[in-house]
Amino acid sequence: MNKMKKLLLLAVVMTLSMTMSLARDQKAAGIKTTTFVADIHCENCSIKVMNNVPALGKGIKDVAVDVAQKTITVTYDAGKNSDDRIVKGLKSLNVTAQPQPTESCQSDKPCCNAPGGCKSQSDQPAATPSCCKTE
Repeated sequence: MNKMKKLLLLAVVMTLSMTMSLARDQKAAGIKTTTFVADIHCENCSIKVMNNVPALGKGIKDVAVDVAQKTITVTYDAGKNSDDRIVKGLKSLNVTAQPQPTESCQSDKPCCNAPGGCKSQSDQPAATPSCCKTE
């Protein structure tokens, strides 16, 4: 009888451990990171965003602002927030932003695949990924 109790207790402990591990994995799977291209142009814009993170909505885990690249990178719980809600939150701070395209630098225009990139703005395809754009 004593051996039976130990086996039962061991089975319960193993089941609880696996359940907790599965729950942790599911929670981690709901974390999303999106980089937004934004109309920020100075350190004050960065400070405004960082001081008003709650305006971006629930589930925000991390925010990083890069003024030089004009990007805002937000890590959040996808079960509590979305890219659209974050865009609306940034708009409430008078910051216009859109998720950065994740497409690769592939185009039927040879200039985007050449080492020097496109030679002029007119050579660029309409939806040019940032890696193909010229300065």
